[in-house]
Amino acid sequence: MSPPEEPHLDPCGCCETGVSRPDHYNRPGLPELTYRIGTHPTFLRRMLSGLSSQKVPDGPNGHVRPLSALTTRASEDPAVAMLDAWATVADVLTFYQERIANEGYLPTATERRSVLELARSIGYELNPGVAAGTFLAFTVEDAPAVPGTPGAPETVAVPRGTAVQSIPEQDQFPQTFETMEDIRARAPWNDLRPQTTEAQDPTAGESRLYLEGVNAQLGPGDAVLIVRGEHRSVLTLKAVTVQPPESGESEGYTVIEWGLENSEAPSVVLDASTEVYAFRQRAALFGHNAPDWRAMPNQVRKRYLRSEEGTEDDEWPGLRISDIADAEDEDTIYLDAMYPQVLPGGWVALSVLGKPKVYRVKAASESSRTGFTLSSRTTRAELENPGGGVVVGLLAAFDDKVRETVAFVKSERLELAQRPLAGPIQGGEIVLDRLAADLEPGRPIVVSGKRARAMIAEPGRLLKSEDGTRQVQLQPGDLLQVMEPVVSGGGMEEVVQERWRLMDRDGFVGLLEAAAGDVVLKPAAGDDPTVSEVAFIDDREDAVTSDRNRTAITLRDPLKGSYDRVTVRINANVARATHGESVRDEVLGSGDGARANQRFVLKKPPLTHVSAPTASGAESTLELRVNGVLWQEAPSLFGLDARSQSYAVRTDDDGKTRVIFGDGETGARLPSGPENVTATYRSGIGPDGMVGADTLALLQRRPLGIRGVTNPLPATGAAAPEKLDDARTNAPSTVVTLDRIVSLRDYEDFARAFAGIGKARAAAFWSGEHRVVHITVAASNGDEILPTSELYADLVEAIDAVRDPGQLVKVSSYKRTTFSLLATILVDRRYVVEEVKTRVKRELLRAFGFEKRGFGQPVAASEVIEVIQAAEGVEAVDLDELVGDASDPAFHPPAILPARVASQVGEKTELLLIDPNGIDLREMAQ
Repeated sequence: MSPPEEPHLDPCGCCETGVSRPDHYNRPGLPELTYRIGTHPTFLRRMLSGLSSQKVPDGPNGHVRPLSALTTRASEDPAVAMLDAWATVADVLTFYQERIANEGYLPTATERRSVLELARSIGYELNPGVAAGTFLAFTVEDAPAVPGTPGAPETVAVPRGTAVQSIPEQDQFPQTFETMEDIRARAPWNDLRPQTTEAQDPTAGESRLYLEGVNAQLGPGDAVLIVRGEHRSVLTLKAVTVQPPESGESEGYTVIEWGLENSEAPSVVLDASTEVYAFRQRAALFGHNAPDWRAMPNQVRKRYLRSEEGTEDDEWPGLRISDIADAEDEDTIYLDAMYPQVLPGGWVALSVLGKPKVYRVKAASESSRTGFTLSSRTTRAELENPGGGVVVGLLAAFDDKVRETVAFVKSERLELAQRPLAGPIQGGEIVLDRLAADLEPGRPIVVSGKRARAMIAEPGRLLKSEDGTRQVQLQPGDLLQVMEPVVSGGGMEEVVQERWRLMDRDGFVGLLEAAAGDVVLKPAAGDDPTVSEVAFIDDREDAVTSDRNRTAITLRDPLKGSYDRVTVRINANVARATHGESVRDEVLGSGDGARANQRFVLKKPPLTHVSAPTASGAESTLELRVNGVLWQEAPSLFGLDARSQSYAVRTDDDGKTRVIFGDGETGARLPSGPENVTATYRSGIGPDGMVGADTLALLQRRPLGIRGVTNPLPATGAAAPEKLDDARTNAPSTVVTLDRIVSLRDYEDFARAFAGIGKARAAAFWSGEHRVVHITVAASNGDEILPTSELYADLVEAIDAVRDPGQLVKVSSYKRTTFSLLATILVDRRYVVEEVKTRVKRELLRAFGFEKRGFGQPVAASEVIEVIQAAEGVEAVDLDELVGDASDPAFHPPAILPARVASQVGEKTELLLIDPNGIDLREMAQ
């Protein structure tokens, strides 16, 4: 290494010569400009070198050096001290000169005011932020009218601007939301429910019926009677299932099943006249328990033979139904005991060897019978055919079968229940269980319910992650939650394949492909959470149709979820709402026609901006009136004519919102008048409005007839005021796009500059013969953007307004993936270990958080090591594990964790971020 160059001294040898100003060169892309022409030492050296070299004219003799005799350079000399003071002045001046130079360029500016003014110079205004939005579901009073009280109104008007306040959590403040539209609410719309049952209409071969209630008191082996017109069937039950009530309003039902081989009819067909009866008692005929005739003494046998004038055989003479009954009672039977429940009009079935015949009870009474060594109180039942008239064929069928005949008596009518509908609520159509014909097309509704369950029926099934890198072995009988409606498609050899998106009990969501029947839908579990989504009734006139009993609604888009039918509840008293509290008729001041560009400050900042399908993605809620006349907001006063009643809104660096009026040449001046400038606006914006579900419950002013309100879904779409780093990127983008989209890069720039969007990535794919632009977006707070959100709808509408209408565009949210790490660090002995660990975690979260990472950007082990090593107090680091969501822990971490980039329409691009709970730092031994 060569020695440093010796300074060049003047002839006296006391001062350096040749000290020149530095020639700075700033290459493109630097985060900071070097602009200073010197610092205190260089200024002092330069002035000291000029003491001996300074020349002044001396007439015809040329020049002289008047200070050549000043040879001292001691700092205590007054002359040198003066130069030192001026060097300090120059040092301060050039320091701020360099700061000012940096603030004059968008990439190097550090002050928000500088970025604000630079952006305004190209017509870009820093985004003030966006208010969060959600949907409010109102509950209408349903009190019926009673004498002296009119009851609740049938229809309730909920006006736009109805304010609802949140119930704050710990260390939070209440937030106010207001409705964005007028709605008409009705009590029947509080709790609409889908059709869960249908009339029973068994087909041939079916052997099942549904009965009302859970107290049918039936069991296997019991007999029931099915009566339909001229058809009657006695069925012996094989199984009885009691389904308890699903909710407080349901009574439950009982399912009875029978074996077809035990009935006299191969099937049961129902109609409106069908009746079902349970036989509560099995009885026998009088004489069935007579002792064996052959064991009787001879004197008894002879007496019966003489009295009956019959011949001797193996059975008692006269042990026939016709003999036991009186001669005129050919349609009468005598039961073996007293059965008070055998009543006229009831049913009796007589059966021998499982072949029953059914009769009506014409008359019933108590009677005593004696014979066959028996004496008993009996029930005398006079029978008739169901259609009336004498029972034909009774004696022929059962006359000599007294011992074998079984009598089914004590009939009790059971009410038929509706058959439960199978299958979940999903897709684009919902059939309600009642009439709601006055629902309007285009109306929002909130669908709430528990996700349906899927049971694995076949072994060997795998639940795989969408990228195929993780899989879970499923066992027959496993129950998983259905996250999306099942998709069916063709398979090999005409076997229908189904594609399920399921979540296991550990919260892992994956895909399962199986043949039809390998996965069976089941009801939701009792402890499953209730989830909600917002849907819109289609705008078509025929989106709401009704028959005599029910209303069917067609949705604009299919439901995203698959819900257990009996748990679904629908609220149609729904209104859009956004964060912000109204300030009405605030007096800003008095107009003065003699003043140009009058300015007024809003007294309750921040001014609310709501999401809108505009180029900026937001619109102001400010309404300004002068002398009661509404003036219009303009992006800028530039280009306005002298009579334009417009104003510009500017939010300064201090957060205050100012209203600026024209000067009479570009925009009209304000007319003079006392306190004639008033404003109505809303105050509140940003992430404070991201309240959770079911937290908006306090009505500030309760409309007449409204009982309560809530937000079934959390608030989404909020964005804080634009940050400096975002403005540096977005401001030039607006100049490039000029609010129109032509190139692929324009799609990305336009989406990224849209209010509420934090990241955007555009790619082009071929879908068949069509080229599709696929835009991946993320909310400014890092959340995924739901297709049902207002932010998503506004972004799509804004893009459609400025793009080529022939270009297909698909906008989708990203997929968040995370990684964790295990690292051992060697901490400098001079530092506190826990403080160093905290510092390292903070740096890791900053370097691998949402703000710093891009879509599809992988994470390299070297990046992680570099961030940890650069933290103050860390002497050495050993990265032991680097684990992604879909990878397995390894002692030797991979060099790179990849992030998937969508390669076709329908796939999601990943954003790989660090898991805040996945940072494990351990201390290395010294």
